[in-house]
Amino acid sequence: KVDYIPRIKDANPKIEPNKLNFKNGGLYRVVDIINAYTIKLNTGLMVKLLGVKINDEEAATKYLKDYVLKKEVFLKFDSRGLVNREIVEAYVYLKNKIFINSYLIKSGMATADKLNQYQYKNKFIELEAEVS
Repeated sequence: KVDYIPRIKDANPKIEPNKLNFKNGGLYRVVDIINAYTIKLNTGLMVKLLGVKINDEEAATKYLKDYVLKKEVFLKFDSRGLVNREIVEAYVYLKNKIFINSYLIKSGMATADKLNQYQYKNKFIELEAEVS
């Protein structure tokens, strides 16, 4: 048996599995609005809204506090995934299937993130063009 402890930690951050919810249809409850980009779920998981660039932080934060805080949501992940060990990037949907990331763009509170690659990039850019 060889005792081996790598000197370099895994460069790929891993999220703690207990912060992910595979029961109850993958629903989470939003327990805090950290800022216009980030929500905190009942498992302790922090979620950054993927694909959006917030224009009006005050209005977006108010919307999240009024309509998302204390509500059940489910997440859809993209290839981008983890920001770090504490935060994941995801698409956030209310239990009634309202797509929060998309709604922020449709309402003019956000624009599409044009710098990064993600699944709904073209859709978000189209939504932004419709609003303009």
